[in-house]
Amino acid sequence: VLDGSRAQRTDSGGQAGIWIASDGNEVRGLQIVRFAGNGVSIAQGSDNLIAGNVLSANSSGIEIRGERSGRNVVAGNLIGVGADGKTGMANENGISLVDGAHHNRIGGSRPGDRNVVSANRNAGVAVENGAFANVIAGNHLGTDSRGVEAPGPQLFGIQVRSADNQVGGYGAGEGNLASGNQIQGISLLGAGATRNVVAGN
Repeated sequence: VLDGSRAQRTDSGGQAGIWIASDGNEVRGLQIVRFAGNGVSIAQGSDNLIAGNVLSANSSGIEIRGERSGRNVVAGNLIGVGADGKTGMANENGISLVDGAHHNRIGGSRPGDRNVVSANRNAGVAVENGAFANVIAGNHLGTDSRGVEAPGPQLFGIQVRSADNQVGGYGAGEGNLASGNQIQGISLLGAGATRNVVAGN
């Protein structure tokens, strides 16, 4: 367990649980909780795998940022909920893809790829500031791990404010379950949210 409740705050707001600025790393099987910064921050890093973790009660559970941040995979995590998959432990956003992050995969078609991203204060997944060519597929957004109940008052399941991303898919298991969110399950907002594909959810 990485518990940030006693981590020293910085002038920029807070420490991340794990900061990655390189390629080809794996973060598996950890509980990363209560950081004033993000649970995991990938800043200009590619081909990293974030899998099977609990990432809750942080700023964002995971943030992927920057034009060099591509081909990262986020799969099988509990984000905004506890290890039981149903107790709310809110982040601000569950997963943030920002500032040109591209070709990242959130979830996947197999049951083990599914992220449970629920009970966060704003969005389960936020895609903005020029993030493009990202795929968000096969996740539970707003529900518990069983897909039955809403663990907490998440406003949006997925909020996209940039272009050329894919939400869901045409193949078996690629659809997201976006239910139990207070405002919208999936939202495409602003003039920049063009040429996105929403399918099979």
